Amino acid sequence: MKIAVTLFWIIIVALLLGLFSLNVGQTVSIDLIFTNLEQVNLVTVIYVSVLAGFLLGLTFWLVRLIKGKKEEARLRKTIKRLKEEMASLNNTDVAEETPRLENPAAKEEESGENS
Repeated sequence: MKIAVTLFWIIIVALLLGLFSLNVGQTVSIDLIFTNLEQVNLVTVIYVSVLAGFLLGLTFWLVRLIKGKKEEARLRKTIKRLKEEMASLNNTDVAEETPRLENPAAKEEESGENS
C-alpha cells in the first residue's frame, strides 16, 4: 500500500514539474563528461535530477528491504531449528533425569483395600 501511495505522489509531482517546465523560459547549458547540452530548460534539469535521486533512493531502499527479509527468514529458520533441538534435548533429558513420582493418595487407597 505504501508503494502505491508513493507512486501516486510521484505521478502528481511529475505532472506538476512537467507543467512548470512548459511555462518557464529559463535555460541552462550542461557540460557533461562526453557531451555538452546547450539551452536546456532549468525546470527539466531539476525534474530529471529529482527523479534520478528518487529512483536511486528507491533502489537502495528495495535492496535493503530484500536483504532484511532474507535475513529475517534465515534467522527464523535458525530459531526453529534451535527450538526443535531444545525440545528434543528436553524430552530425552526429562525422561532420563526425572523419576516418576508416585501418588500418595493412590498408596493409601491400595493399603486401605488390602486391609
